[in-house]
Amino acid sequence: ADYTQNVRPAGGLELGRAYPASTLIERMITESDNNAAIALGGGDADTWMARVFADLGLPRPRIDYPVGHYETSPRHFATFFRALFSASYLDQAHSDRALELLARTAFRRGLVAGVPADVRVAHKFGERTVGSQVELHDCGIVYCPERPYVLCVMTRGHDLDHLVSAVAEVSRATYQAVAADASHAPGH
Repeated sequence: ADYTQNVRPAGGLELGRAYPASTLIERMITESDNNAAIALGGGDADTWMARVFADLGLPRPRIDYPVGHYETSPRHFATFFRALFSASYLDQAHSDRALELLARTAFRRGLVAGVPADVRVAHKFGERTVGSQVELHDCGIVYCPERPYVLCVMTRGHDLDHLVSAVAEVSRATYQAVAADASHAPGH
């Protein structure tokens, strides 16, 4: 199946072609490729997703089939990043690999646009159109020197470019506040 994305992945998957799971995982994370996610999830997505959510103490997601969308909150989304940062769900090597892929996410206009170019951001964005409204969400770890933090921004409106700008502005304001607070901490 081909699902329309407003922020399109670079290149595309060929219908009917087999791909290694590692390629699908990388595309799902770095390109936010919904078709790669669907190919990975297969018919068992509801089961494994429910298990992961339960393991992390989150409510079971209600998945909207056939598209596979589910609703979550910024707090719940941030739980995944905290688990990766602390390696409390996956082991250290797999958490580090996931964060490395998330730091290579191709979408650079949201959280990443709000921080200095030399600051690493491991993040995942998502977008979809619901009726006449567009949603854009971007969540991740901003590796602010001395004080990394998790930031999740979820937006909804009618203009994708406006939403992108809003996410970048929230990211910029948050980074400035955290960096200023870190510079005033004892020992600086």
